[in-house]
Parts: sequence; C-alpha cells; structure tokens
Amino acid sequence: MERWTRRSRINVTRLDLVIVPVHAWASHWVLSGVDIAYRLFFYLDSLRGRDTGGVVDKLKAWILDEVKNKTGENASKSFDVHRWPTDVNGDVSLQTDTAIFDVFVVLLADCLILGAAAAFTQADMNNMRLRMAGDLVCGTINANASCVGTCCRGQYGRR
Repeated sequence: MERWTRRSRINVTRLDLVIVPVHAWASHWVLSGVDIAYRLFFYLDSLRGRDTGGVVDKLKAWILDEVKNKTGENASKSFDVHRWPTDVNGDVSLQTDTAIFDVFVVLLADCLILGAAAAFTQADMNNMRLRMAGDLVCGTINANASCVGTCCRGQYGRR
C-alpha cells in the first residue's frame, strides 16, 4: 500500500476512510480498513470470523508509517492508533452460503462510504446482485439510483 500512496501522492492524514478488501481464504473475502475521521479500525466478515491473520495490526503499522513518512515524527505521535478501537463484525449480516462474498463486500463498502449502517441480509442477495449488474450496465451507480438506497440504513435510503 505504501507504493500505491506514494505513486498516487495520497496523504492518508487527509482521508476520512480507507477501505481494504482482504482475501481471507479460498473464495472468501472480508472488508477491513480504518475510519480516520472517527479513529476506528474495522474488520467485517459476513461469516463472523475473527482477524486471525493480523490484518488490523498490519493496517495500524501502515498508518503509523504513512503518517511518519508524510508528516514527520511529531505528527505521527498524535496518531496513537494503538488506542483506537477495532470494530469486529459490527452490524454485518450473517452470510449463510459460500457463493456471494463479493456481493457482501461490495455492499458493505457502499454503506461505509455513505456513512450508513448495513441493512441487507442473505435474503436480499439475489436482488442486490441483479441491481448491481444493472447499475454497472446502465451506468447509474449513485446513492439515489443504485442498490445502496435499499441496502443501507441512515443518511440514504432508510428502510
């Protein structure tokens, strides 16, 4: 990730949210990241797994290195990430099959970006997959037209 931020000239201290899809095993994906604005790390697994691979610890080390490299040693002291809490699985619905990790991860990312709690369940997955495909084909990906309006509670699309 360091190479990516260097090439892109991104300063993580100016970001509110960093979302990292993680290939956990086989075809299973989880969503991890850091909400810099709220000083919170998260690890979201639709199978309710734990962060056994140390993803959040690696994110903490990366954030500290990025802040130190971009803003200096003194600024990095204000980013005491080891005191920031970690949300493991929060409001994530339980996935009951092993075929749609991709849909869960994309929908969770949408909700995080919108600052809304996830309001979808396994029962919604076929419709969400069709809406996502329609959004991509029609080029209508936005908070008002996409599946996000029905799968997230909060700022957009309350159920």
